[in-house]
Amino acid sequence: MGIRDFFSGVRDSFRAATSSNTAASDRNTSSNRSNPSTRTGRVTQNILSDIALSFGNTTGVSQAGIDDYNERTARSKAAMEAMQAQNQNDSGSSSAPAAAAPTVETVAEPVKPTPPPPAQTTDPVKLTPEGGSTTTAGSAEAEADILEAGATGDAEKDVADTIRKKGRRSTIKTTSKGLLTSAPTRSRRSLMGGGLLT
Repeated sequence: MGIRDFFSGVRDSFRAATSSNTAASDRNTSSNRSNPSTRTGRVTQNILSDIALSFGNTTGVSQAGIDDYNERTARSKAAMEAMQAQNQNDSGSSSAPAAAAPTVETVAEPVKPTPPPPAQTTDPVKLTPEGGSTTTAGSAEAEADILEAGATGDAEKDVADTIRKKGRRSTIKTTSKGLLTSAPTRSRRSLMGGGLLT
């Protein structure tokens, strides 16, 4: 078998796979339609026709179409069984498949009611700073002071330090009086303004 024969066989197989099968052609004839002109359309129509036949819908299909469908189905089943047998041989398993595991009866345990949540012993700390706006650096200090005063553990104290040092309001360098007074501001970040170059 030469290369030309190989490619000729591939081409013929592709044509056969993408041509309308007998059942699809019969349906088109009974519906006064022509076969689709594209390969994709023919393959799609073949699939839909086979699905309809598998559900028993033989409307518009001749006995030759039904026989063709049954023959293709039998070939497909035989090929699938041969592939499964080959896979079984390739897996190296010479023994029969393992028996199904015995069924185990499960018994549900009674559901215990959820215990009520513990009563809260202390009131939560209110973070409402007195005086000033909530958007100034001064109010962040006041909020941190209130939180530290009511802190009962290290976590609350760490939160207060975060509010004081790293919070959004710690970057605001104005006071509640606005820009009318001198506020501590950061020096400019530049080579000349920062004193790195003279």
